[in-house]
Amino acid sequence: MSKGLELNTYLDSFIKLMLCNENFKASQDTRNIIKYDDYFAILKPANDLLTQHPDIEIEKYCDLLLKNSKLIKYVKELILTDYLASGMIVSYGTAYYSQTIIIGNQQETCFRTRKIVSKPEKMVSNSIFDLSSITKIFLSTLIIILDDQMIISLDDKIYDLDSRFINLKMVTIRDLLAFQVSLKTEKRIEDCLDVTEAEKLLFTVKVEINDDKSHFYSDIGAMVLKYMIEYVCEMDLYNVCKKYIFDKCKMLDTVVDVNEKDLSRTVSNNFERRIINGHYVEINNIFKGVVNDGKARFLNKKWKQMWGHSGLFSTSKDIISFCQNFILGNLLSIDKCNEIGVNRTGIKTLNVYKQYLGYLCYSKHPNSRDSEVNHCLSGNAIGLGGYTGNQLTIDVRNQLFVFLASNRCHNRVTSIFPSYDKQKYIVDLSDKKYVKWLDGKNYIYTQNFVYERDKIINEAVKLSIQCRYYEYIFGEKRINAKIIKI
Repeated sequence: MSKGLELNTYLDSFIKLMLCNENFKASQDTRNIIKYDDYFAILKPANDLLTQHPDIEIEKYCDLLLKNSKLIKYVKELILTDYLASGMIVSYGTAYYSQTIIIGNQQETCFRTRKIVSKPEKMVSNSIFDLSSITKIFLSTLIIILDDQMIISLDDKIYDLDSRFINLKMVTIRDLLAFQVSLKTEKRIEDCLDVTEAEKLLFTVKVEINDDKSHFYSDIGAMVLKYMIEYVCEMDLYNVCKKYIFDKCKMLDTVVDVNEKDLSRTVSNNFERRIINGHYVEINNIFKGVVNDGKARFLNKKWKQMWGHSGLFSTSKDIISFCQNFILGNLLSIDKCNEIGVNRTGIKTLNVYKQYLGYLCYSKHPNSRDSEVNHCLSGNAIGLGGYTGNQLTIDVRNQLFVFLASNRCHNRVTSIFPSYDKQKYIVDLSDKKYVKWLDGKNYIYTQNFVYERDKIINEAVKLSIQCRYYEYIFGEKRINAKIIKI
């Protein structure tokens, strides 16, 4: 058999495996979205490199894939051309290999003598990010671990485990994990007078009829699960996660309270700007180590905690370690890992898609533009986006991951509400969208961040699939992680 014919046999076999995985635990609406030719187009460049450069090491092939891809181009455009965030770290790879790209600044401005002044700080390999909603993946993983160890059961009722939740007598852990019920507090947590009132508000949370037939995603269920776990385990949520997840993955930089000595490598999310009903709002109290999420920030007045939906800070190195341990089944059995990303809410009714959600995460959505999960991944791949500018993708079936971290809120205008007011404030300058602020300065408007971010994630997914193809041919072995600074 010729070398070319042998490679084509590998290619055909791997594509058929990817097609099988694409339907693995997929919902009816997300089956057979990707075709044979789609995977062929992704993998042919990887196959061609094997012919063009015979007899080199697998990591050299992966380096060439990155060089020939558009990933660095897209990252440069977002950070250095469009300025949609001041800096970014992108990590991608498999259970045995990772590449990390670092670009831009972790901070542009800060307070000095009560004035906002320019003070750029370069992004570094161990920059610490506010994970925002990516915190939820650790909560869902922990709950499945506790269920596996029979400390709790997913079918336990919340009230039976924690009687403080007097209105959740018929709501189970699984209901909250899978967004099967909508919870509502009497008022916003941030509007409470103090933390004691906020906690009383949470303990009296009620189930409400979800009038929005397309939207289920909420933070409140994760916050309820936090209190329930702490009550059962007699330990705060962060330390329960540390025991079962962080210590096992050697995630030394994953914390709720950033040490003062580490603030110099902590990413700034301060000076976010919004225009709400004509009011110019500048958020200037998100100092380094202060969580961005308003609910968590208010509740942290008591002490800094992991709040289920938010509250964690971490680095790309720690997230890579978590992803690789998760994919290899070192935290949970592979069967249990494969359950987290299964769609449990999404269906199509009257030509409207409901949100596609798994256990505290997004599942693959039939429309690629609306999907937090790349369509080329398995039917049960996990996706989570974070408000601060982060995104995590994990595909257990295909053994690959992508993690993107940035600070898209820092020193930028993030939102204009109502949306039809946008054109009153936006100024187009040099193909970039700015908003003229009350101080007379123009600030970048980041409305396109998510879509430009998705270009980066999709390219990183493609590279991960290609690297996985090489492992399929050469066998799986641990390769030193690569870090590229731009």
